Amino acid sequence: MRGFDIRNRRFLQGLNQRALFEAYNGAMDFVNEGFGGPKAAVKSGEFPGIDHQALTRRLKGTVVNGAEDDSRSLLSFTEERELALYARTCGENMMGQNREDLRDKVRDMLNERRLRNRTQTSTKREKLSTAARALLRKQGGPNKHWYERFFGFWHYEVKEKSEATVDKKRVAAFTEHFFGAAGLEDSIIAAGIMDPVTKKIADGRRVLSRDEIPQFFDYAAGKMSRSKVATAPDRASKRAVRENRETGTFDMVQDLDGFLYGPHVIVSRTSLTEGLAPDEMEIFDDKVHEQMGFSTYSLLSLTECGIQTGASLLRRYKKLDEELTARGVPRPVLEMTDNHVSRYDEARRY
Repeated sequence: MRGFDIRNRRFLQGLNQRALFEAYNGAMDFVNEGFGGPKAAVKSGEFPGIDHQALTRRLKGTVVNGAEDDSRSLLSFTEERELALYARTCGENMMGQNREDLRDKVRDMLNERRLRNRTQTSTKREKLSTAARALLRKQGGPNKHWYERFFGFWHYEVKEKSEATVDKKRVAAFTEHFFGAAGLEDSIIAAGIMDPVTKKIADGRRVLSRDEIPQFFDYAAGKMSRSKVATAPDRASKRAVRENRETGTFDMVQDLDGFLYGPHVIVSRTSLTEGLAPDEMEIFDDKVHEQMGFSTYSLLSLTECGIQTGASLLRRYKKLDEELTARGVPRPVLEMTDNHVSRYDEARRY
């Protein structure tokens, strides 16, 4: 009977510990959901056996699942903020840091603080916590509870996400194009558009983006409504027809402020009479509407194939210069565009 009593007593102790554990969890939910503080949770009587100070330690993170844990105090507030900004910067530059990488960074920061303390007076030293000293001594890292609290507290700066892979060569080319010696960033700074220190653009009107949109006329006419014809069982049925590959192009420019400049329409003709112009062209009266965010300037170019050429591109630049002057945009400006063959046409220079 005595052996049965001991086992029974241990069983009851286990039940009591489980009930106490559940009581503390319920009290933490009570506080976290805003029903009151630790004292209010104790006075409510809904959580028997809990202690005010023990509940406070659990809420602060110094006790996790009933065991003492001062890992919350590994880094100071300033060091944690530096770590969060470091992780965010790495992620934005396609060098995301996992928990193992952050562990090494935490160790480096603690070693830096230990070396810094050796040169400081006793009043200015920022002592290492017991968990921090143990981390450096055991060559370990923060536990999962520390990471959960860290990402939860600094959620507005950094967040753990599933990582997608990208081609390394493409990333290198992208970085060189935008941030290299002759990249986009240096070009904007050299033109006086971007501040070299703050990297901010004060006047978005000085950064333009332009692209052409080719449009085939009736290219797909009749392609969707095909009738069935008789042919050999082992041969595909085909018929030679004349397709209309006449092209028209819309050339549009927009600046960083969202202002849309007048359209440049390119058609495949050698001449154009007034009778061919639609009545809707009357709205393009060469005016700037700042409040509406667009201009009613327009340009119509005639080319052999209805696509952009060096000559039509030069006419576009001259018309755009008139619009920029009408808006009072300071020079120089930067235009971002693609590598269309018209960019290399010698006719655009004259």
